[in-house]
Amino acid sequence: MPRETTSVSREDYLKAIWELEQDDQAPISARLAEELEVTPPAVTAALKRMTRDGLLRIERDGYIRLTRQGRSEAERLALRHQLAEKLLTDVIGLDWTLAHAAAERLEHGLSPEVEALLIRRFGADSACPHGVPLRGGLARLKRTQHAVVLADVPVGRAVEILAVYEKDPKFLEFLDARKLRPGVRIRVVHREYDETPTAPVAGHKAYLGKPATSRIWGRILACTVLLDGKAVKSCTLLAVQASGGEVTTIEGLASNSQKGSGNGAAGNGALHAVQEGFWEKHGLQCGYCTPGMILAAVDLLQRKKNPNESEIRSALSGNLCRCTGYQHIIEAVQYAAKKMNARKPLKMSASSGRTP
Repeated sequence: MPRETTSVSREDYLKAIWELEQDDQAPISARLAEELEVTPPAVTAALKRMTRDGLLRIERDGYIRLTRQGRSEAERLALRHQLAEKLLTDVIGLDWTLAHAAAERLEHGLSPEVEALLIRRFGADSACPHGVPLRGGLARLKRTQHAVVLADVPVGRAVEILAVYEKDPKFLEFLDARKLRPGVRIRVVHREYDETPTAPVAGHKAYLGKPATSRIWGRILACTVLLDGKAVKSCTLLAVQASGGEVTTIEGLASNSQKGSGNGAAGNGALHAVQEGFWEKHGLQCGYCTPGMILAAVDLLQRKKNPNESEIRSALSGNLCRCTGYQHIIEAVQYAAKKMNARKPLKMSASSGRTP
């Protein structure tokens, strides 16, 4: 049943509009009424007041747009909400499935002084118990981590859960019972005709329907790794096959370069030459294919110093660029080859444990 209009503050309306934007949902009055559980006439009246106060504007297509002032107020309340959740779970010990509802009541009472102390306590770059960053919300995850809903993850791909929908305690209990929380890594191993994915979690399989997978955001992990310098698909490789070998991921490429391994970096913390090439020649694009492209290119350049364009295309053929930016990627590999060939051989220290 819709709530009384007096129980919903101006800040609640602004935050609800901001959250709809974060979730890529069109902020319209009907959806706002559903989200806040108020009547459509109450929403209409509230929107008129906030338009008059310069907090939002309503476009001709009915979309609600926050002004700079309105967005600032919405983001401030969202921050206080997430700080309240962390206070309740990390300090008081409240179960994460109950934190959202409790924080809804607590967020309005946090003073600027308490807000500053909580930010200092938890860190400005931390996240709420449900994985949403304190600053930037879901939009930040999508922008910096390429977060996608689990429903869109292809079969065979590994994914790290980044955030989950927090407003439904029953849904959070469902996840908790299956040990699915932010930070957990899973792999989609099967998908039924009705789009129900199957994922192994902590030694068992979890069957997740479309409603659940559309409420979980994750980061697709790179499948391609270097095993003893050779590019392989980790998603199809058994652990025993990698036993005793040296595995380098896209995250470890630059850090390995710091050791002076002779793989195209200066040994001082700089990017690998291939990574630098992708940066300089605009080969990054949207980022989905980048890890596989870079590691396949590293493998190629370790085997062949001056590959021609045909050889580069062949080496990268197992990776699809959905942005169709192949020419930039080829130029990036050619750039890296020239840079690696021009670099003087690195002198290895006796304590490095590696040979040139």
